[in-house]
Amino acid sequence: MNFSEESEDITKLLLPIFDAVLVKKSPLKQKKLDNILKIIYNDIKLADRWASAEYAMNKIRSYLKKDASKEKLIPSWLLNESKYIPDFIRDYITKNLDGYMVYSCKIGEREVEIYFGLFNESDFNSLGKFDKYIKKMIIWLKIAFQYAPSMCSKKLKIYGFLTPFQKKLPGNQFTTLSHNHCNSAVTTSCTPHGEIIIYRKEEFLKVFIHETFHTLGLDFSNMPLTNFNNKMAQLFPINSEFNLFEAYAEFWASTMNSLISAYFLTDKKEEEEFYLYGEFCIRFEQIFSLFQMIKILDFMGLTYKNLYDNDNISNSIRRYLFKEKTNVFAYYIIKSVLLYNNADFMVWCKKHNNSLLLFNKTNHNLDAFIQFIISTYKNPQFLRDIEKMHVFLKKQKGSISEPKYNKLTKTMRMSLCEIGLN
Repeated sequence: MNFSEESEDITKLLLPIFDAVLVKKSPLKQKKLDNILKIIYNDIKLADRWASAEYAMNKIRSYLKKDASKEKLIPSWLLNESKYIPDFIRDYITKNLDGYMVYSCKIGEREVEIYFGLFNESDFNSLGKFDKYIKKMIIWLKIAFQYAPSMCSKKLKIYGFLTPFQKKLPGNQFTTLSHNHCNSAVTTSCTPHGEIIIYRKEEFLKVFIHETFHTLGLDFSNMPLTNFNNKMAQLFPINSEFNLFEAYAEFWASTMNSLISAYFLTDKKEEEEFYLYGEFCIRFEQIFSLFQMIKILDFMGLTYKNLYDNDNISNSIRRYLFKEKTNVFAYYIIKSVLLYNNADFMVWCKKHNNSLLLFNKTNHNLDAFIQFIISTYKNPQFLRDIEKMHVFLKKQKGSISEPKYNKLTKTMRMSLCEIGLN
């Protein structure tokens, strides 16, 4: 199994900077990370075996659903105009949706239904392609359900609309980044009946993992965060809602997507190969995340230091130039801080959480989370690598006349690793 064409193309463009950034881990830090990777490897391996057995026993049911009434096909969130679904994608789905390929199964005590939207004759003639998505989705749900509170999503309904629209930087620098450029899905927080709608093909599995952190209550989105946000505003005095539960979810989604990808990239799925591919995938995610952070701030006319420095210039320009209509700061900035320090943050999660993935929802843990950010966001090596990435970005922008470089300089995707599923 290989990466998608888009992932391979962007990976090749990042190769010149691959060895220039990120410090090697100490033997002690590497050992702690390997212990956590071993836990995750065993989780994936056991979930893979379980899913294969369920398939063999025909416990994962599937059927084709068509209905003459469009309104019966379309989820209420699309009809009710959720602010996180771009109008042009909503219109595409409502005009073209003609049916679903539906999968259902029971994982532990939870009931799961997955609906893949069918838009054209090609979709109806290639229904088997959705099986490739389902296997990995079920593997992840089997893992996630082990960590999730039992009251969250006892019944889970997932809609997958594999539309072709990619996330791109706007052509006009005066445009404020919004759901049109950044978002791919909407979901509920922890409720007994959870629902997820994913409306882009791009980054599908990573986005799916991210949304489950919300709907399964693995993050801290349902906690009161006023004091937490006030403390963040002291570190980064910008106009933002912060919503750092999005950064937490995005860190783990990028990490787990990388590791699940690594597992399937290895032919025999052996542990040592998994570590090798896993580190490779995560390293590229770290580099890509850093590039995306620098590129987005550059688009706004800002540098990373402008977000927190107290000099007159930074105070002035961030007030006027940092704008967001979605969680840009959490998705791209703080996620990059966490991912750059991925070994330390995974160790932090193992120490501070009730379990590796499930955020311990106490004010004390929120304070500890802020302390982690304080200890890392101005790390000298991090700042040096940001400067290196600035130089790299300038070179890429200088080559913008060549179409292949547009994939890197224009994309707003949040993760790089994506297995080819078609």
